[in-house]
Amino acid sequence: MKPKEILVIILLVTIAMLSFNCKLIMPQTEVETITEAEVIVDIPDILTPLASGTSILEIDQVIIDYSHTYYGYIMVKHIECASIDIKIVISKPNGVQHIYTLCPESGFDAFPLTGGDGTYSIKVLKHVEGTQYMELLSSSFDVVLTNEFDPFLHPNQMVRFSRDCAVVRKATELTTTLDNISDKISVIGNFIVSNVTYDDNLIDMRVSGYIPDVNNVLERGSGLCLDFSALMVAMLRSQNIPAKLVIGTAGELYHAWVEAHNGEEWIILDLTISGNPLTQRRIGEMDYTIEFIY
Repeated sequence: MKPKEILVIILLVTIAMLSFNCKLIMPQTEVETITEAEVIVDIPDILTPLASGTSILEIDQVIIDYSHTYYGYIMVKHIECASIDIKIVISKPNGVQHIYTLCPESGFDAFPLTGGDGTYSIKVLKHVEGTQYMELLSSSFDVVLTNEFDPFLHPNQMVRFSRDCAVVRKATELTTTLDNISDKISVIGNFIVSNVTYDDNLIDMRVSGYIPDVNNVLERGSGLCLDFSALMVAMLRSQNIPAKLVIGTAGELYHAWVEAHNGEEWIILDLTISGNPLTQRRIGEMDYTIEFIY
């Protein structure tokens, strides 16, 4: 298939913009040191995205597997050399676009369908020069989810985790004796704010297309609000608690936060503005505006 046109796209929000000046105010308590707990835990099964090959699109070394859209994700693989910049643009039923950069070395990567049921469109764009991108492919597909929570339980490119990773083990250790969902959410949130510090120095180190590495955040013990949020979402999802990584504005701050489902409703969890998960009263006083959901 020959490219039909050259597009000049303005990335709606590059993850490089996540300078998120939302400085953490740490609680006035002694910080607990993260250590490997000598505890035997029963690691839960993880909902792993699959590229089964039942329904695929392929163009110029890019493979799109949309076999499991009913679980709220598609899988995309870029098998060209790492020097070729490929963007994936996913438009949700409400028209909101999410723009992703494909990582050739990662194999199939999962991209969430967070707009609920409806028609999604996808474009594959190849960088030419400057801000010019060549459209390689444009297609659409209808999505009917088996469960409204499925997109928020699976790993994806922005929230990567697997059954054998340190983040899942730590989340399991923290919650293994708890039955109440709200208690699990609380203990995970409090663990993160007690063990991960906000690091202004990381702002200038962010590059275009930055993707959080939740295991590195846990090991390093520092990050920006996107790192905090991705870590918490990964820990919650690993315990079968639906959670959203949300990017938008909080007042005048460009910011990232978490929304988790406590079994009854979605609640906002903001780990880096307060130094403790904000109370729902404080949440109600904040002006949160959602731009992107992962």
